[in-house]
This record gives sequence, structure tokens and C-alpha cells, in this order.
Amino acid sequence: MKSFEKSVVIIIAVSLIMKVLHIPSSGLLFVLSSLILSFFYFFLTIVLLNDHKFSRVFFLSTYTNESHLRTIGLLSTGVSLSWAVLGITFTVQHWKGAILNLSIGNVLLLFVSVFILMKRNQASNASFYNKVLLRTGGWLLAGIMTQFIFVPLGML
Repeated sequence: MKSFEKSVVIIIAVSLIMKVLHIPSSGLLFVLSSLILSFFYFFLTIVLLNDHKFSRVFFLSTYTNESHLRTIGLLSTGVSLSWAVLGITFTVQHWKGAILNLSIGNVLLLFVSVFILMKRNQASNASFYNKVLLRTGGWLLAGIMTQFIFVPLGML
């Protein structure tokens, strides 16, 4: 699962460089890879961050030892990661609603990151919170950079 995520992020980075260089079909590659990553985060964040095997995803016994708050937190993390990736995609492609989507994604990621920072200091399982913080912080940084690089100043 992690290698899939890394490979899709690399494809997004390469297609973004291709888009900046105005290479044909780079926008299509960027949109498709961003949508794949967004769906991946939306539907499979619980599997990705809990280190479950993909073959055991649909068995109820996989999730019996997890608390409800952790599951709710992972679902909200997945929604915010997905929204941030879509906001970045909208902004890079200059589609309507880009600023709104990117701003909502950045705010959601900021809330999740602050909550994770607070929980990491209290919890004994810091490695789990470090993994979540790495993803949310990385995409928050990418969203903020996108907001300042791709959004024209007149649209703010």
C-alpha cells in the first residue's frame, strides 16, 4: 500500500513538472493520478495508516482492537487528505472553485494536524501519530505552496 502511494505521488510530481514545461497530455496524467490518489486516501486511509494487510480489509476481526475515536479520526484524516489533493488539482488546472476547494482542504488538514500534535504528546503509540502527521503535514505544506504559487494574486 505504501509503495502504491509513493509511486502515485511520484507520477503526480513528474506530471506537474511536465505541465510546467507545457508537454502535451501532462494535464491528463496529472488529473488522473491525482484522482487515483484522492480515491485512495478517501477509501483506504484506515488500511494505509493502521498497517493492515489489504487481504484482511473486509474482515470484521481486523478492526476489533481499534477504538471508535481512532476510526473516526482516520476517516476524517482520509476526507481531509482527499479534499486537499482535489484542491491542489483544481488549482493547478485553473478550474472554477479552485480557491474554495484548496482553502477547505488546507483548513481541514490544519485541524487534523493540530489534533494529531496534541494526541501525539499524550499517547503511548507515537509512531502511529507520526505517520499520520507526516502525511497531513506534507500535504498541508503542498497545499500552502500551491496556494501561493498557482493562485494569481488578483483572485485572492
